[in-house]
Amino acid sequence: MALTLNKPIAAAPTNVLLTYSANIQSLRGLAALAVVLYHTAHYFNVVSGVDAYLRIFPEIYGLFGVAIFFAISGYLMAELIHRQPPGEFLIRRIVRIYPTLIVATGIALSFRSAAYLDTWQFQSVTMVPVGPTTYTLAVEWTLISEVFFYGLLFIIAIGGLKRFIPTLAVMWTVLIICNALFASSFISIGKAYIADVPLMLANAGFSSGLLIPEIIRRYNNKTIYFCLFVGSVVACLYILPTNFIRVTAGMGSACLVAALLNLRINLPRHLDDFLENLGDWSYSLYLIHVTVVLGLLKSTPEISHYILFPITVIAAVTASAILGQLDIYMHNKSKALFRTDRSGLWIVTSCLFIVIYLSIALLAYFW
Repeated sequence: MALTLNKPIAAAPTNVLLTYSANIQSLRGLAALAVVLYHTAHYFNVVSGVDAYLRIFPEIYGLFGVAIFFAISGYLMAELIHRQPPGEFLIRRIVRIYPTLIVATGIALSFRSAAYLDTWQFQSVTMVPVGPTTYTLAVEWTLISEVFFYGLLFIIAIGGLKRFIPTLAVMWTVLIICNALFASSFISIGKAYIADVPLMLANAGFSSGLLIPEIIRRYNNKTIYFCLFVGSVVACLYILPTNFIRVTAGMGSACLVAALLNLRINLPRHLDDFLENLGDWSYSLYLIHVTVVLGLLKSTPEISHYILFPITVIAAVTASAILGQLDIYMHNKSKALFRTDRSGLWIVTSCLFIVIYLSIALLAYFW
């Protein structure tokens, strides 16, 4: 999503659009690229036994890439939930997430062997937390947290609790920190049930992002926020134990988003255009890059890794540009659904989605 505010508004009128921010758009693209660099290095090590790139692009790239995505999402949803009726809010999120996910999954399956197709699980595209699942794109766990987050905000909105979102966000962050402090074990990525999702450590990005509008309204010091982000990176690299890294990354990433809002950055025109385009393609890049990386690694084992690594990254970005154009096209087409007032339909559809979502999740948890 490529919309932000130039001026924070505590309670915006319904259906007032957020103002475009090139900084946040570019940050989305850089976050996606950070994840790609880490995953490429990771799979070069797993598939080819080449660990040199993990020393250049270690796990911290992927960790902060995801945390930045979550913090941006938290900020945007904190604003959009006040601008869109609850039903429209959730339906807009659904039609934004699922169509491109289904297309990317189809592409991935078309490049896999028949043996792999035998192991494909339908629940991998439902984005419902149903426990251990074979995820086709290898990145869907973050979307499970995203969809949970959207549903949570929908429930808050229809419950008339939108004005309490900052307070609830603080409480959520505190609970996540307590989980990091006192939990004896943590759920592995891709293995979460519905009861595990709320306190997953990575959700600190969402909870902290929700606080951004209120924080910058009260105290908008970009230098302080940027220093806090840098401090979080240093702490994650050299100081903190493992269970605090994702929490700190989420909170630090929210500080980075707060620092970049309304900040004017002058970049060379071509670089600026590329970063904004990368932001447009970021969702597609995130979805498709593992498919591209594994496809090239398995089909070109004879090519030197010095040549193959940059080719793989470039190929992933190129594939995301193609899928990204389809993603943008589908997203723009979906906007036609909301040009007329269908609030009754959207609220009914959203409630039905939540009922189905919870039914599947609870059945998987208690079965």
